[in-house]
Amino acid sequence: MAKNLGVLDNVRFVNRMAYLIGAFAVFIIFASFGLYILQNWFTIERITITGKTTHITQEQLSYIAKNRLRGTFFTLDINRLQREFLQIPWVQSVTVIREFPDAITVNVNEYEAVARFGEDGLVSESGNVFIGADDSTTLPTFNGYASQIPQFLNSYNTLKPFLKAKNINLNQLDLNGSEITKLYFSNNLEVVICAADISKGVEVLSKYWDKLYQLNPNLTYINMCYKNAVAINSGKAASKEENQK
Repeated sequence: MAKNLGVLDNVRFVNRMAYLIGAFAVFIIFASFGLYILQNWFTIERITITGKTTHITQEQLSYIAKNRLRGTFFTLDINRLQREFLQIPWVQSVTVIREFPDAITVNVNEYEAVARFGEDGLVSESGNVFIGADDSTTLPTFNGYASQIPQFLNSYNTLKPFLKAKNINLNQLDLNGSEITKLYFSNNLEVVICAADISKGVEVLSKYWDKLYQLNPNLTYINMCYKNAVAINSGKAASKEENQK
């Protein structure tokens, strides 16, 4: 009797294993079919590229969209595709959005360059240094350390109303340490301001601008590092103009 029960238990065990194996086989079949659908159906048929771009060509964007795209609508690695677009120097940010069932939209934001940073690249309005080519002749050059970029931008933003009022451009801005700022303007004038915050110096410069040029029409140098005076130089002779700051 016990022997018969043992055989019966073995039969039940074998049947259960057969059921499990069968269920697992069905699961594998359905999973494989689902995987096949994901990998071979819903291919990306339409790519839309949006965003205002000046330095990035549509050819660059289209090449990446068509040749670096891997996967279908469901298997597309969006993060990987975004990294591919970010390899283009002028791309600041990019978003990729799926549009069911067979399309994606790529939105590209381009850097806006406000200055050159020595010979290392360009500076964006947000303070990022990036490698890009720009043939604009109005971009100033910042000379200093990368850690000083916030100070560069603050100084440049302080200067903008002054530059507009005097109808000149800033060619170069040098920071020697944190307290000496050298400004080179498009009218062949060099100005030295001994302060991290140049706003007061720019205010004085604007106030005495006409008077200084009356004193010396060939003005090429102004040193504002004196307490109650400015030093001016035309290239031939130097003089000091007293003023009440």
